[in-house]
Amino acid sequence: MNINIFLEEVCNKIKYKPAQKDISEELRQHMLEIKETYMEEGISDFEAEENSTQRMGNPKDLGKELNKIHKPKLNIFLLISISILIIYGFFTALFKQQISKNSYIGNMIINMLISLILGIFIYLFDYKKLKKYSLYIYIVASLLMILQFTKMSFSIDGKIFIRLFGVTFSPYLIALPFYIISFAGYLADYNGNKNVKDKSFHAKTYMLKLIFMSIFSIILFLCAHSYENAIILIVSYFAISYFKFIKINKCKDKVTIMLFSVFFISILLLMTILFQRIKLEGINSYSAYNEAELIKSGQLFGETNNELFRNQEVIISENSNYTFTYLISKIGIIPTVIMIMFILLIIIGLLFNTAYIKEQYGKLIYIGFSILFIFESIGNIIMNLKGNICLDLNIPFVTYGSVYFIINICIFSLLLSIYRRKDINQFDNGYRKYTNNI
Repeated sequence: MNINIFLEEVCNKIKYKPAQKDISEELRQHMLEIKETYMEEGISDFEAEENSTQRMGNPKDLGKELNKIHKPKLNIFLLISISILIIYGFFTALFKQQISKNSYIGNMIINMLISLILGIFIYLFDYKKLKKYSLYIYIVASLLMILQFTKMSFSIDGKIFIRLFGVTFSPYLIALPFYIISFAGYLADYNGNKNVKDKSFHAKTYMLKLIFMSIFSIILFLCAHSYENAIILIVSYFAISYFKFIKINKCKDKVTIMLFSVFFISILLLMTILFQRIKLEGINSYSAYNEAELIKSGQLFGETNNELFRNQEVIISENSNYTFTYLISKIGIIPTVIMIMFILLIIIGLLFNTAYIKEQYGKLIYIGFSILFIFESIGNIIMNLKGNICLDLNIPFVTYGSVYFIINICIFSLLLSIYRRKDINQFDNGYRKYTNNI
């Protein structure tokens, strides 16, 4: 049996077609090396090829084993947890519709249909193709942030919005995940550890470019007074850099590690100082008192009897970050605690899944988006419970918002796509595991 026929029989047993090409190329290379070894021993070309295929064993059995290793995997746990949060978001839209003339349920159904289409596409899409467009993704994110300084922007309750192509949205919602994807792509491509003299200047230039782009993106958030999102972006950058240089590159480039550590820790300290300035001191103390009263008066199940709850439109206004407080007042403490438990389970799941993803680009994106979800959800809950701070943070899927809902669906669809390919993108490991004794 020649090599081409052998590879064809192997690939026929591998159901996931996108993995067939990589597997075929790797096997071909390995078999050609075996063939060359036989030919060095004086065996003819034909016999050497026959021996190389025989040494690999039965092609059908090999194909079945490789199919088990490289089968796409759906993260059922993450999907179910997200679905439960979406149900809470559905109730939020239902409650909003009861106290408003707007059709929030109708809008949410439309948003869910749009999200479903986009989510399926992103889930099936090979996310690695995004890496070559990292610069364009960065430019789009920066343009959206710059638009807030133009006449296209307007303010509602102190928050900046942009109306583009008939759609109103906050530029931070799209810019933040776009910056994370772009940064992960640039950092995944960076390889400053090669001891090649003629490439050392290129590596330094690449690093300087990356630092400049990072600083510029942070400055845009600072200029917009979006301190919370700036902190999330900095922590995401720092976490992605840490895993890239400490965990993946094993501390080989110590100068780069020191530069990034000093840079991000310094900025993080600066942002912590700025973060303290947004605490409410006296001006909104009355509002903070109301929130605390509503939470204290919450029933185990069902709606509170507190008279403050009569003014529901204030608590759960169109751009309110206090959906958590409203849910406690509307459905009770226990159902809201169950929601918090699912949020914590998602966080634990995201942290554990990061360890299983070996492909570098996907791992870095996964880390960045995990930081985004953790800071948004936990930050919003703390803000509602604490009562004396005001943060422009929302709970993904639970806090209602058309574009916000769609963006979060896209983010988690990308996370599911990365997890789906966590073994497929590591063909070498699976292949060597099976052929170790050949």
